[in-house]
Amino acid sequence: MLSLRFLGEVRVERGQDCAALPPSRKTRALLAYLAVTGRPHRRDRLSALLWDVPDDPRGALRWSLSKIRRLVEEPGLARLHADRETVRFDPAGARVDVLELRRAARAGPETSSTEQLIALAALSGGEFLAGHDFPENAEFQAWCLAQREETRAARALVLSALVEQLRAQPEVALPHARALLEMRADDEHAWADLVGLLLAAGHRREAEEQCDLGRRVLDKAGVATTGQLLKLRRSMQGPVDADADRSLDERSDRTSPATAFQAALTLRRSSVAILPIRAIGTDVVLPYLAEAISDDLVASLSRDRNLMVMADAGVAGAANFSLEWRRIAERVGAQYLVQGSVRHANGTLVVAVRLVEGSNGRLIWTERCVQRVDGSFAIDDQLARRIAAVLRAEVEAAEIASAQRDKPEPLDATASYHMGLREMYRFTRSGLATAQAHFERAVELDPTFAASHARLSYVHIQHYWYGSFDSRPRALTEAAAAASRAIELDPKDSLGHFSLGRVHALRRQFDLAMPRLEAAVGLNPSHAQAFFGLGQSLWYAGRPKEAIRLLDTAIDLSPHDPHRWSFLHDQSEAYFALGRLADAERSALAAASLPNATHWPWLTLAAVLGEANKREKASEAVNQLLLRRPAYSLHTAQHEFGHFSDKTFVARYLEALKIAGLKP
Repeated sequence: MLSLRFLGEVRVERGQDCAALPPSRKTRALLAYLAVTGRPHRRDRLSALLWDVPDDPRGALRWSLSKIRRLVEEPGLARLHADRETVRFDPAGARVDVLELRRAARAGPETSSTEQLIALAALSGGEFLAGHDFPENAEFQAWCLAQREETRAARALVLSALVEQLRAQPEVALPHARALLEMRADDEHAWADLVGLLLAAGHRREAEEQCDLGRRVLDKAGVATTGQLLKLRRSMQGPVDADADRSLDERSDRTSPATAFQAALTLRRSSVAILPIRAIGTDVVLPYLAEAISDDLVASLSRDRNLMVMADAGVAGAANFSLEWRRIAERVGAQYLVQGSVRHANGTLVVAVRLVEGSNGRLIWTERCVQRVDGSFAIDDQLARRIAAVLRAEVEAAEIASAQRDKPEPLDATASYHMGLREMYRFTRSGLATAQAHFERAVELDPTFAASHARLSYVHIQHYWYGSFDSRPRALTEAAAAASRAIELDPKDSLGHFSLGRVHALRRQFDLAMPRLEAAVGLNPSHAQAFFGLGQSLWYAGRPKEAIRLLDTAIDLSPHDPHRWSFLHDQSEAYFALGRLADAERSALAAASLPNATHWPWLTLAAVLGEANKREKASEAVNQLLLRRPAYSLHTAQHEFGHFSDKTFVARYLEALKIAGLKP
């Protein structure tokens, strides 16, 4: 079935497959306009709606319609009906997320089951046509703004119904209550619902904080209240006098939750400005491709909750490349600048980008990506996702270096977080202990710092691997608690879902692990570690072919990822399971060659070479293993693999290690 998704990132799906979108934002906007309005439109009106080019607006419309036709039609099923005068989209047999949400809202959310409402809430998490604003096309922009307002109202109805239906399950209801409050910050009932659910779920401290914040927000907005929050606050404290009530109001700055949330994020986010991609060459389609790549790059980087990505009119106006980098950075207010170009030669599209530190113009990184294109110049978002993954890793590395270089005394939450990352990526026991201390300090300084909770969870997962065997259950319990807290604080951050998914996988709870890791991939499709986590879980579940495909994606997305050795190592194990020993040997060697690799690649290399009966090389691999883990034995290896569901693989692996010469 064809599914058109316009809430959040624009997507066109057929079953499990996601189609490559046309490069032009206006083509995507036209598809949304035709699908959502569902009626015929005159060609001249559509031309004027989105194109103000003086030479050939109808030609631009024809080009866009040809791209849409390829995207939505199937053999024997024509959905785009166009003649010389009018154009109409036929939605028969297709799902359109906006229309589904509105139908449910108009029928009344009480007519839908809880499961249906949860699906609708998940479907409608993003803004209508996010990233597709065209202020210069006033009529379309007015239509788009009206659609967004109607969609927000429909989503609020769905969320309100969900909160009511799930009131007996407060932990399940909480994410929906938080989402509703983001939309209705001036609604006393929404604040009271959130506080009541927090109390019911046992989160008393946050309930108190949210109650106090809600009272300040409503007071500042001049909202007439019924006293619900005051009654809740008194129920938490016991009797309070008028002076105590006033002290609650005066405890901190009066600010809206949206402003407070954004301010908190801004303090710990790295700011990145995406300057417009330049088209180099005479191909008439290159400007469209440059715009599409810029948009895809912004969309991909924006999914990282630790980055504040800027790509508005102010950034576009700063794209005078004769200016010094520092002046551009000051003008747009960004720590880092991304500038790039696109050119076409002999059927190959070449995109080059560079990352620059705004304060001093220092070139941090350059990346060059190449993609073959046909005459239609169709490109998918894989190109932008790969660039985004590399940029994300390089910004993180630059922030780690900055924290290490500047070392503010005492360390603030952000510096503690980045120092923790530095130690975590060493993959040593001492490094993990230091990383845990840094992340715990970051959480102490800023309890709402979701990424710190998520990375603290990840350190506990590493303790599972590198700590004592009898401490493994405790490590996973602590990892699950920290990951759950990260998700509660920021459900849209992929890091928390990634960590919790890995905990479930290590417990062999694959029915719980897969949805969490799929959510991590969906929330941030340029997060290579999320693809790795999903691939690893599939491998642990005994599905090596599927695992290899996802591990390949992780390796391709982030060639310099600090976790790259583990991507390659798990790929080697999966190849071993399939009997592809040459591929397994190659991946294990590549993993072992990386500077922060642990003993694992050498262990698997020894097993691969043992099974291949390359005894001399296998013995060398065992020697390298014992240099890193002197007391390692077959007994140790047997304990390492308790999380695997494929016991036949484990038996083969252990037998191969025995052939390689590892002692019992």
